[in-house]
Amino acid sequence: MHTLAVILVTVGYWCTYLSSKKAKPQISLGVSKWLHNNKTYANGIGLLLFIPSFLILYNLYGTVQAIFVFIMLYTVIASLFNMFVPFKTIKWTHLGLLFILFFIIEKYTY
Repeated sequence: MHTLAVILVTVGYWCTYLSSKKAKPQISLGVSKWLHNNKTYANGIGLLLFIPSFLILYNLYGTVQAIFVFIMLYTVIASLFNMFVPFKTIKWTHLGLLFILFFIIEKYTY
């Protein structure tokens, strides 16, 4: 469940990041180009992905801890995006494999 919350926050921030004027969408992903052209949809989708992420954290931790964990998770992901995406060092295949690995570890350790 933690991995799913992280994935939802990551994709939600990615959608809101692409609504920025300075963001340059990757040409290989048609979704990123569409989100960059439709900024209101990108912000709406991003915010709609934050809600289930917060609800997952709420079910895991409770009210106050969920708010704190969500804010910290959002801050870390936003900082990583703002540092590494302009240099194109983050590849979506690497992120996908990393999330699958974390999901498998979380599945078999809890």
